[in-house]
Amino acid sequence: ITTRQGLGAFVAKDPMPKIFSVLPDDLESIDEVLRVLELRMGIEVEATGLAAERRSEAALAQMGAKLDALETAVRAGGSGSEEDFGFHRAILAATQNPNFTRLFDTFGSAMIPRQWTRLDRMTEAEREKYLDRMQREHRAILGAIEARDVNAARRAMRSHLTKSYARFEDLRDKAVHD
Repeated sequence: ITTRQGLGAFVAKDPMPKIFSVLPDDLESIDEVLRVLELRMGIEVEATGLAAERRSEAALAQMGAKLDALETAVRAGGSGSEEDFGFHRAILAATQNPNFTRLFDTFGSAMIPRQWTRLDRMTEAEREKYLDRMQREHRAILGAIEARDVNAARRAMRSHLTKSYARFEDLRDKAVHD
């Protein structure tokens, strides 16, 4: 039902679109994080292939800058979640299909559930190992996009998100056993 001032109420031909979002409060359990990662795999694996096909030099520069910012943030003691979100969003933007970025933007930084990684509880050596692993995965994605290798780009993103998924499963399993 829609209303128009002075005219009355009418049955709408097309109902208003429903808005879907993932909010940080939606990620209070590891199982919820795992469900979001499943959604991300469905979106980002395909988008990464499209980014490899369609990327521009400017898009490559943007992705590289986001990775550099991520490394700087984590080395400075931050979580890097905003910078990580920026890298993944830059990949979606490189598809040249604004629907990917619009969808990702509805989720915001909740798509990068960094609160569970407990970086603040890691030793300097553990943080360094974590950063190296994460950046190695990210650099593999960027390298495949740069090479315009669609299949390698999809594999690299799937590998990255699958490894993230496995790490969260490990966290869940440890929490159950503690």
